[in-house]
Amino acid sequence: MILAATRCGTSAFVGSRARVPKDKPYLQLYSEEFARAHPEHVREDLRVGSRNPQSNHAGLRQREAVQGFDACERLGEIRAPTLVLHGTEDRMIDPENARILSRLIPGAELVLLEGAGHVYHSERAEAADRAVLDFIRRHRGG
Repeated sequence: MILAATRCGTSAFVGSRARVPKDKPYLQLYSEEFARAHPEHVREDLRVGSRNPQSNHAGLRQREAVQGFDACERLGEIRAPTLVLHGTEDRMIDPENARILSRLIPGAELVLLEGAGHVYHSERAEAADRAVLDFIRRHRGG
């Protein structure tokens, strides 16, 4: 199992650094440093993402599901090999959640991508891919 930039429930920490200028909501997704250093990359991500936007209805349902979900007390029951992957500069989901998950899931492996935001897979694609593939190779067939 791979848990990426997530939390186990309502009692976990929610990002408090998510406040960004109203005209730049996409900054919630990226580390400040990455957005400043790679504006062309951010623009391209936004262009690609705009091709298939999430409907307002779907976004509302997603927020409702997240607000009503709490599995923190059941994490100790997980027996599957688990990788917890998170960017250290995530503004939407506090990176402390990754530490909580990895502490509560027996044998979980924690990979924090230094300097990456919520879309760590875009900011640090090679490092993220390497972490996932290494994990899968180590646990193949098991």
